[in-house]
Amino acid sequence: MWRYVVKRLITTFFLLFAITFIVYTIMELTPGDPVMIKLGTQASSQELYETTKHEMGLDQPFLTRYFKYVYNALLRLHLGVSYKGRDVMTEILSRAPRTLLISSCSILLASVVGILLGVVAAINHGTWKDNTTMLAALLGVSMPDFWFGQMLSIVFALQLRWLPPSGFYGPQYLVLPVITCSLGTLASIARMTRSSMLEVIRQDYITTARAKGQSERNIIIHHALKNAMIPIITVIGTSVSYMMGGAMVAETVFSVGGMGTLMMDSITNLDHPMVLGGVLCMSAFSCVFVLLTDIAYAFVDPRIRAQYQSAPRRKKAGESA
Repeated sequence: MWRYVVKRLITTFFLLFAITFIVYTIMELTPGDPVMIKLGTQASSQELYETTKHEMGLDQPFLTRYFKYVYNALLRLHLGVSYKGRDVMTEILSRAPRTLLISSCSILLASVVGILLGVVAAINHGTWKDNTTMLAALLGVSMPDFWFGQMLSIVFALQLRWLPPSGFYGPQYLVLPVITCSLGTLASIARMTRSSMLEVIRQDYITTARAKGQSERNIIIHHALKNAMIPIITVIGTSVSYMMGGAMVAETVFSVGGMGTLMMDSITNLDHPMVLGGVLCMSAFSCVFVLLTDIAYAFVDPRIRAQYQSAPRRKKAGESA
């Protein structure tokens, strides 16, 4: 297991290296001059322009700047200083907890409710419960996050006045952003759970369990759902990046003041170090979560757990069998 984890961490390092190169190149090709944006009306002379450009490090060749950034970011864990004079790591650490809190709560809500709806739809296959659940899931997948968030704000904040429309000053401010972020993933998990459960409950061992007199609840929870979890875990793991993006959209709609607002302002102002730092941190978080998803496979499926064992242990297990 540990050998597999180390191998994946090494792969993650090279993946982050590729991500930084792509984003760095895109920011380099983006129209606009960061020096002029920083100086504004103070760009009175060419000498001041050249001095500011040198201070920002933009007078060096592209590859020199890129490899210097990679060395500092990936090896020294120093993301540099933004063009506005703010330390990138400090700024991200002050904003990231809000984004991670919204994303984590959204993943939890989407997983619990999505699996529950999918199981209900599967065990009531072909009935009105199944059709209603799948229709709601289809609508959830189709609705854009920003539109759904605005509708929630209009109904529950402006008209009913049950929840605050914006800000981040307590638990009640999390409700609308979390529901907004979780909608699309919840619908995807529900659809995948239904498909996976329908395939499992038609297997012979489920029929055998019913013939032995086990309760339907015990069959669904301990036999069917456990064996149907692999594709569900895959959907949850691959939804992390989507959830992070949805959290950034929700932060903009509800003025949460997390990574979403920071990234939008940085992109508008061509603040390359802040954009690169934000993308790098979110990519690293997504890679770690995908690694945890792969490890979760081993706890769900004994066959996958056996693949992580060393060769002597597999051989010993085979001889004892």
